[in-house]
Amino acid sequence: MAALLATGCFALSAVASSNNGLHDVISINLHDTGHAIVSLSGADNTEGCATPGNRTQILIDKADPRFKTMYATLLFAMGSGKKVSAWVSGCQDVWGNGSMLVPYVRTLSVER
Repeated sequence: MAALLATGCFALSAVASSNNGLHDVISINLHDTGHAIVSLSGADNTEGCATPGNRTQILIDKADPRFKTMYATLLFAMGSGKKVSAWVSGCQDVWGNGSMLVPYVRTLSVER
């Protein structure tokens, strides 16, 4: 378990990002685009780009080299009742037509 917790915290990237707050994981969905879309219990900062119905969601891009680690970290947090803190930077246009914009996760951590 300690090894999983250790992998759940990533160094901040050089890309400017903002903390989306510490929240419970409500659901984890593998979207048909291949991205993981996660619903949280709230959102403190969505970079001002999320569409209204997606304000409490975050997205892990399927092309992110840390995808599997972040996905496993979210499963751990949800299964153990731990809260996650997500740093987001900009939004991913899920459908490519501007109808579903979800904040893109850059950094993720699990906290008590």
